[in-house]
Amino acid sequence: METLNNTFLHHTKMIKRRSIIRVLALIYFICAFVMGINHIYETLHISTLSIVLISNALLSLFNITLLANDKISDRYASYLISFPLFIMMLYLIYSGGVANTGFLWIFIVPIVFLYLHGLKSGLILLSVFLGSILLILFMPNDALLIATYSSELKIRIILVFVLAILLASVYEYFNEVLFNEIRYMAYKLESIANEDQLTQIYNRRGILHFIQISREKQISPYGIILCDIDYFKKFNDTYGHEIGDKVLIHIAHTIQQSIDRQGVVARWGGEEFLIFLPLKTQKETYNIANKIRQNIIKNPLILDDMTLKVTVSMGYTATSDLSIDTDDIIQKADKYMYEAKEAGRDCIHPLP
Repeated sequence: METLNNTFLHHTKMIKRRSIIRVLALIYFICAFVMGINHIYETLHISTLSIVLISNALLSLFNITLLANDKISDRYASYLISFPLFIMMLYLIYSGGVANTGFLWIFIVPIVFLYLHGLKSGLILLSVFLGSILLILFMPNDALLIATYSSELKIRIILVFVLAILLASVYEYFNEVLFNEIRYMAYKLESIANEDQLTQIYNRRGILHFIQISREKQISPYGIILCDIDYFKKFNDTYGHEIGDKVLIHIAHTIQQSIDRQGVVARWGGEEFLIFLPLKTQKETYNIANKIRQNIIKNPLILDDMTLKVTVSMGYTATSDLSIDTDDIIQKADKYMYEAKEAGRDCIHPLP
C-alpha cells in the first residue's frame, strides 16, 4: 500500500529544502560579490582574493538560475553551493582575508554542509574540509600559508571548528530523528485513514485514491470487480459477529492471494469488496474474477469446531477509455454484481 502522507511529507520537505537552497545561494552571491567589489575598492587593484570572491559569486548566481529548472536535482545544486564555499574558505585560511580575519568565516561551514547534505554525507565533507585546514595550517614552515597565525591561534581555530561540527551534528541528528518520528506518525494516520482496520486492506477512500493516481498516470486499460459475500447476514445471525468478522478477513486474504500483484483489493463496504486491476482487458478481468471465485470455493473457512463454506457473487467490467468517470465504471460493475445475485448467487456477471 502506498504511503500517501509519507510521500506528501517527503515532497513538502523537498520543496522547503529547495527554497532554502535558493536563499542560501542568493545570500552567498550577495556576500561574495559585495566582498569582492569592496576588496577591489580598498586595494585599488584586482587581487587573487577579489577574483576568487567574484568568481564564486557568479557561480552561485549560475546555481540560482539552475534551481529554476525542476529537473535539476537538489543534491546537484547542493554540491554547486558547497564546492565554491569549500574553495573560498580554504583560500581565506590560506590568505588570511581582510586584516587576517578570514578564518572567522569557516565556522558557518558545518551548519551549511550538514543542512545541504545530511548528517552522513555532511560529516564526510566536513572531515575532508578539516583535513585540508590542518594541512594548510600545520604544514612545516607555513609552506601553504600567506597569512601569519600564531601556534596558539591555529590550535584554537581547529578546536573551535571541531566544536562547531559537534554542535551542528547534534542539531542535525535530532532534526532527522524528529522528522522520522513525524513521518512514522503520518504513516500511522494514513493507515487509519486509508486502511480497513479489520481486514488490513484498503478501505473505500484508499482504493479510490489509488485508482485516481493510476488514471492520472494514464494507466489503461483497467478492470473493476465488485464482490459480495452471499448470505453474509446468516453468518452473523447464526454464529455471531465475531465469526462474521473472521469470514470477512478470510475472504479478503483469499482475494489478495488470488490476484497476487496483478491488482489491489479494498473493503468497499459491509461485505462487499472492490478489486482494481490495472492493465487488464475485459477477458482478463473475467478470468481473474473466476479465479477468485474458484479459490473461495476451494478454501472454506476452517475454525476449531466447524468448517464454513462461503460463496460470492461478482460483477465486473473493464475499459480503456479514461474519459469515463470512475464512479460510472464502478456503478456498472455494481449493476452486474446485483444481476449475479438475482441469477442465484455464486456466479459472475456478465458471462464472457
